[in-house]
Amino acid sequence: MSDFNQTVSEFLEAYWDYEPTEATHAGVHRYDDRLPPVGPEPAAEWGETLERFDDRFAAFDDAELTHEESLDREWARAVLEKLRVEHETRPWERSPRYYLDPLGNGLHDLLLGEVVPAEDRFAALRERLEAVPEYLAAARDCLEPAEIPPIWIESSLRTTESLRQFMTEGIPEAAAEHPDRSAGVVDAGEGAAEAVAEFGSYLQDVEGDAAGEFAVGRERFDRLLGNYHKLDMDADDLYEFGLDWIEWYEREMSEIAEEIDPGNDWQSVLDDVKDDYPDPDNLLQAYEDETMLAREHCLEEDLITIPDGEEISLELTPSYMRDWYPIAKPWTTAPFDDGLAGKWYVTPVDPEAPPEEQEEHLRDHSWAWIRAIAQHEMYPGHHLHMARLKQAGTPLRKQFTSPVTVEGWGLYTEELFYETGLLAEPELRLMQLRNGLWRAVRIVIDTGLHTRGMSADEATEMLVDRARLEPGWARTEVHRYTMRPTYPSSYRVGLSLLMDLREQYESQQGADYDSKEFHDTFMEYSILPVGMIADEVL
Repeated sequence: MSDFNQTVSEFLEAYWDYEPTEATHAGVHRYDDRLPPVGPEPAAEWGETLERFDDRFAAFDDAELTHEESLDREWARAVLEKLRVEHETRPWERSPRYYLDPLGNGLHDLLLGEVVPAEDRFAALRERLEAVPEYLAAARDCLEPAEIPPIWIESSLRTTESLRQFMTEGIPEAAAEHPDRSAGVVDAGEGAAEAVAEFGSYLQDVEGDAAGEFAVGRERFDRLLGNYHKLDMDADDLYEFGLDWIEWYEREMSEIAEEIDPGNDWQSVLDDVKDDYPDPDNLLQAYEDETMLAREHCLEEDLITIPDGEEISLELTPSYMRDWYPIAKPWTTAPFDDGLAGKWYVTPVDPEAPPEEQEEHLRDHSWAWIRAIAQHEMYPGHHLHMARLKQAGTPLRKQFTSPVTVEGWGLYTEELFYETGLLAEPELRLMQLRNGLWRAVRIVIDTGLHTRGMSADEATEMLVDRARLEPGWARTEVHRYTMRPTYPSSYRVGLSLLMDLREQYESQQGADYDSKEFHDTFMEYSILPVGMIADEVL
C-alpha cells in the first residue's frame, strides 16, 4: 500500500471511530455495536484529528502520486474543509439532533440491513440500545440550552417521539421475526425508549431557554461553496442564481399551464394535476410500475449501462419509520457491502388520520410525482448511481460523496427523461418543472437562512407559496435546511453544471457524441464534484 493510500485508510478509520453509525450505514460493520463518543474531550480530539489529516494530505506532492491518488488528495482536502466547518459550529453543544440522528440511523441500519447475518445484527443492536441511556445522559450534560436554536428543539421533539415509537413498536416487531436470535433486544429497547422519553422531557423543559442562531454565517457558507463544492460563486452569486431560475421556471410553467387549461394559472393547474393520484390500496404497486417503466426506458433509449446483478425491491415503509419518511425513502446499496441490491420504502396513507390529512398525503403521491421521482431516486438516478459507485469508486469516494454531483445527477435524470419522451406529456412536464422550481426556491431559502437573516417561518411560507409544497412537508424541509447549509442548493447547481458539461462534451465530440458514452464516462468518476469531473472529462 502506498503512503498516500495508507493515509486515506487511516483517515477513514479515524472517521468511522468518531462516527461509528456512519460506518454501519456505509457497510463497514466492525463498528456496529458502538454509538459515537460524547463529550467536549472527544470533540476537541476530533478537531485536532481533522487538522492533522489536512496537514498530511497537504504534504503530498501531486507529481509523486498516481492520477487517481491526486484526485483523491484534492477531494480529501475538500471533505476535511466541510468537516472543519461543521466542527466550528460546535454541534455537540447546540444541536440535540447531533445526538438523535446518529442514534436513529444507527439503529435503523442494523434492523433493516440484510447483508450481515441476523444473529450478528441483533447482537449489535442490543449493544447499541443498552448504550442509549448513558449516551443521552452525556448528551444532556453537553448541550447548552441558550445556544440551541428554537426550531432545532421543535425538530428534535418530533424525532424523540419517532425514536420512542421505533423502540417500543418496531424493535419488538422485528425481534418477533427472529425469536432465537434477538434475546435481550426487546428489554434493551424498553430501556432505551425510557431514556429517549427522558431526553424529550429535558428538551421540553429547556425549550423556553433556547435562543441560539441556526445560521452558519457568510464566511463559512462561502468556504463550503468554494472549498468543498468547488464552485466559482459566493453566497450573493448563488442567491441571484436562485432568483434567476425561479423566474425561468415560473415562466415555463405558465406556458405549460396555458397549454393544459387556457386562461388558468400554473398554480391552479398544478393543483388539478395533484388531484390525480392512485387508489390508496394501490400505492405500492403504482411506485413499482413506474420504477420498472423508468428502468425499461433506460434500456430502450440506451441511456446508460446498468450493471449485472443490480436489482431493486419495493416495500411499504415500516410503521415505526413513517414519521421520519412521510412520503418515501430509497435505501441504496451500502458502498462497502456486497451486492448491488437497493430498496424503496413507500409510506402509505394512515387510515386513522383525519380525512383532510389523508387527502394531503395522497396529493403528495400524485401520478405525475411518482413518475418523476421514480427516475430521480431509482433509474437512472440515485440507486443506479450508487451501484455504479461501488464498481468505480475508491474507498475515499465510497464514503464521502459530493452532493452537487449526487443531487445534481438526480435532478438531471428528470430533465433527461423529458428530453427522451417519458415526461413529455404537459401534466408530467408541469410536475417536473415544479420539482425544478422547488430546487430553485431552495437556493434562495438556503442562502436566506444562513446569510441573509431569513426566518424559518418565512422559509416555510416561501416553499408553500412559491414551490406549492403542502404545509407539513414544507416545515419538515425547512428543519433540514437549517441544519445543512449549502446542501439544499446542490440540486439545481449540480444540474446546471452537468448540463454545461454535457454541452461542452458534445461540442468537443461533434458527430461522435453518444449520450450513453457521456453518462458512462461521467459515472467513472463516481461522486467527485462536477467541477472536478469536468476537468477530467474535457
